[in-house]
Amino acid sequence: MNSLKSKRNGFSLVEVLVSIVIIGLIGVSLLGLFSMGFTNIFSTGYKDSAMAKASSLMDLLYNEQDKSGGLTKEEIEPFLNENISGDDIFFDTPVPFEPLEDINGHKVTITVIYQGGEKEISLTSFIRGRETND
Repeated sequence: MNSLKSKRNGFSLVEVLVSIVIIGLIGVSLLGLFSMGFTNIFSTGYKDSAMAKASSLMDLLYNEQDKSGGLTKEEIEPFLNENISGDDIFFDTPVPFEPLEDINGHKVTITVIYQGGEKEISLTSFIRGRETND
């Protein structure tokens, strides 16, 4: 009888199938994590690009302010309209900055819309004013 029993070498079909299912479940869960990571990377890239547009426009405004010794509200709006490229960027009307009487300037907010209009980023700053001769 002992001669009829053979030694078992290898794995049975059931063991192999169970291990494939377990490895597949682990793979699917890791794939979900990686796809979320890629989505976050792209989202951050879009946000950085939008912030760079707003910052670039604000830098142009700072440079213009430095060249002319300050800007009036009547100078800020045409300057921004002239330098805006695309429909995804807009600005709020500059408002006078009046916490103290001796400070002359305007609060300017530049907003960039990104990800197909789903999100927006705003950059607000103070632009030094120039005395106007009324």
